[in-house]
Amino acid sequence: MTRYVLGFMFDGNGGVVLIKKQKPVWQMGLYNGVGGKIESGENSRMAMAREFEEETGVVTDASDWTYYFTMGGPGWACDCFYVVDPIAVKLVKTTTEEEVSVELASDLPDTISNLPWLIPMAWNHYQKKDFVATATYGE
Repeated sequence: MTRYVLGFMFDGNGGVVLIKKQKPVWQMGLYNGVGGKIESGENSRMAMAREFEEETGVVTDASDWTYYFTMGGPGWACDCFYVVDPIAVKLVKTTTEEEVSVELASDLPDTISNLPWLIPMAWNHYQKKDFVATATYGE
């Protein structure tokens, strides 16, 4: 099973950090949260902090990221996280071939299909902190 992480950094005023994907091919040109594969020896929070630093240049601690959802399908699973940090949001920059930007969660650009519900789910969890969800695709 391949394990992934996906994270959303919010500014607290409606902005969310997104990355314009160049790979994999099915995501090319679409916006997604920041994330990637969990490497050997990492837990999902460690991977989330590492991926966010690699892709945005912003250092976060693994403990900063709040887990709220796992999605998966045959052969894969993705743990989803969020953090609200109005200061760190201002520091994000593009560090790879994939452009990083802060977008309004209420007016998302072209995104992969699950972002219109993953982002509000994260924000709702932040406001209420009373649930953890899972979903499985393709079974």
